[in-house]
Amino acid sequence: LEKRSAFFASVRNFFQKRDCLEVQVPILQSGANLDHGIEVMQSTTQDYLITSPEHYLKRLLCDGAKDCFSISPCFRAHESSRKHNPEFYMLEWYRLGLNEKQLAEETITLIKSITGKSPETEWITYRDAFLQTCDMDPFTASTDALKQLLPDAPTEDRHELLDLLMIEKIETDFDQNTITVLHEYPANQAAQARCTSDSHGNPIAHRFEIYYAGMELANGYWECTDAADIRQRMQNENPHQHKLDEDYLSALEHGLPDCAGVALGLDRLFMIQQGFDDIKDVIAFPN
Repeated sequence: LEKRSAFFASVRNFFQKRDCLEVQVPILQSGANLDHGIEVMQSTTQDYLITSPEHYLKRLLCDGAKDCFSISPCFRAHESSRKHNPEFYMLEWYRLGLNEKQLAEETITLIKSITGKSPETEWITYRDAFLQTCDMDPFTASTDALKQLLPDAPTEDRHELLDLLMIEKIETDFDQNTITVLHEYPANQAAQARCTSDSHGNPIAHRFEIYYAGMELANGYWECTDAADIRQRMQNENPHQHKLDEDYLSALEHGLPDCAGVALGLDRLFMIQQGFDDIKDVIAFPN
């Protein structure tokens, strides 16, 4: 507990030195955070428990806030394993005027500073990771070809097959002693990142994920500022017809400034700092 307290203090000190304002956000939200592969929790009041502080922080940016961060408890249903706890602590921060690669560099600096480790860093595109590990291009491979690599997969959905290949084949191939930055995701996995095309003409998202010590630590974007586009994406990721967060969407309509944001799992980072293998060993009251 003493080490965890000192750990959180060091994270706050990192941002205080960089003139980044700490803010507190509610854990209840009138509409759901909607992202592929994440199941939300609903409270008895019909509000939703946040899966990240994203919506609240971007609402503040729309209202004129400067660079800011939040350390917040977050909640995701059906997530319990050696690396998952249904309730966990998320660090999320936003930088005005930065793109995703600049923010990834700051995230790497944070990881090294907080853990006291100095691993090498590898940058690899989503496409190159699949070519390197599975010998296939994820942008052009057929669904049948994806299925052949996962013959027991309980799905025929192309998007879900790519997700499973990422978890079962790609992530496990990353060097655990190297910080790996995976970037240039397919546009259909953009979440709320802005989209363009890569050098091969493939539609890509300006999104990155950072892996270290066998775990995904951070997920960040160069943010999409088109409110209508974000509304459509949220509707597309809402098969269970959860309420949309209209307060958030209304704020986006007033204008989100050019910025990049990233979310990082603090319990996992603390595991790495202290050398633990199970998230339940670093939480006082695990679920």
